[in-house]
Amino acid sequence: MLQGYSPYEDEKGFLAYNNFTESERNIIKAVNHKVLLNDIDKDKKTGGEESHTPNVRIYDVVENYDSAYYENIEDKVFLLSVKELHDYIWENQKILGREYYIGKPTKQAVSHSSEKNAKLNYNNNWYSWLRTPSALRADGIRVIADNGSILERFANFGGYGGVRPALYINLSSTIFKGGSGIESDPYIIKGGASE
Repeated sequence: MLQGYSPYEDEKGFLAYNNFTESERNIIKAVNHKVLLNDIDKDKKTGGEESHTPNVRIYDVVENYDSAYYENIEDKVFLLSVKELHDYIWENQKILGREYYIGKPTKQAVSHSSEKNAKLNYNNNWYSWLRTPSALRADGIRVIADNGSILERFANFGGYGGVRPALYINLSSTIFKGGSGIESDPYIIKGGASE
């Protein structure tokens, strides 16, 4: 592991007990989505005819997404694909801001870092992982770099980078108690009547 960065192996899972109430876990919706495959895994494909192209600019990372090898997977919590990043975040930059898709570490991540590192600061951009595999290497994954490029890194990237989980909520069993949905005033939700 790179010195100065926080390991994840000792962390409890995202959906672990005490992170969410049972009611909150129940409003997280399972979703079936497309996961691109690297060439080495193309024998597991559900569809697709070619390798995904390794574009690095956010506006063209989806160049051949529709024809690339893929598998359908069901998840409740997941990392964004290059397609979700492009369509839901980049395409809404007028609302979210031009650099919203680039991650920043949380204050908690910085405070839990094994060693203090000048670059690991909640005011600085930081690498974050995507679920789209590398188009160039069998042991790689796509990441959003601190400068906004979509790069390819080794999947065992030594603890460098962050995880930005995504999920869908079941709106029919969700009560919005407050908030406007922006970073400084996030939604406050309550799951169902049992809470």
